[in-house]
Amino acid sequence: MKIIFIIALLLAIFALYCRLTGNTYDSFIFGVSKIQGKSTVVPFEGRIFPNWWLVEKARFTPKKNREGDTVLIAAFVMKWILEGRIKVIPKANKPKNARMSLRPDHDFADPAEAELYEMFLDASGKDHVLESKTFAEWAKNHFKLIAEYPDRAKAYGEQYFNALGYLDKDKHTVPEKYAEMRQAMELKNYLNDFNGAEGQNPTQSRPWKDYLVLGMLFGCNNKLLPQLRALRPADFCDYARSIGMDPYDLLYNIEAAQLVVDPGFVAAARMYGYDPQDPLWFGS
Repeated sequence: MKIIFIIALLLAIFALYCRLTGNTYDSFIFGVSKIQGKSTVVPFEGRIFPNWWLVEKARFTPKKNREGDTVLIAAFVMKWILEGRIKVIPKANKPKNARMSLRPDHDFADPAEAELYEMFLDASGKDHVLESKTFAEWAKNHFKLIAEYPDRAKAYGEQYFNALGYLDKDKHTVPEKYAEMRQAMELKNYLNDFNGAEGQNPTQSRPWKDYLVLGMLFGCNNKLLPQLRALRPADFCDYARSIGMDPYDLLYNIEAAQLVVDPGFVAAARMYGYDPQDPLWFGS
């Protein structure tokens, strides 16, 4: 009994260490348990679903925390802002109480992405304008639909890799693809420690859209955006203007959009966590 207790204690300490450092990964997916390298390569053409599957596989947590899945929703919102599908409208004298105007027509090639956008359109009503309060109300009334979306997104990512032949019958990465799979976490390392010059030719253009979207997905943008503005201000301004936005307007859109969406998704995730019809889930 004493030996079992000691083993359990050591495993608990190891799990805590993994959660705090974020350096331990699923070796069946990445081939190694520690990824310290950096890469400027955008993995899998910047597609959110396969990268989300890798993010989920990289998590070392004893229990699913659905509230943390806000990064997936935020990554899609970031993508739609950069594509001009969503525009944040500030309220007079209350810039933090913003609204999002959604383009009612969309032409997504991926029906799985269209599925999430349709939720936002449904929540926005006939005028296609979404406020934090209205999205929170919609999310509470459809909490399973929105809270389970990250799980469906993970399944879409797995389907992507299966179709490419990257996974074996046990859903483990085939060894020949380990290095390619690691690029997602290596890009995360790069974006977390972004210094504006490392690892790339100064004259080479950068895929800012992919960096911003995947940076949101990887949880890097709190570090990336300030560094980008400070170290590559001309590049950031040029990118913002290339998509028809003032640089400050782009930053406001990125920050304010999260204030509209995050509270509603978190509320839905909490309701899902306490759903008595889901006895295998113990909350977040």
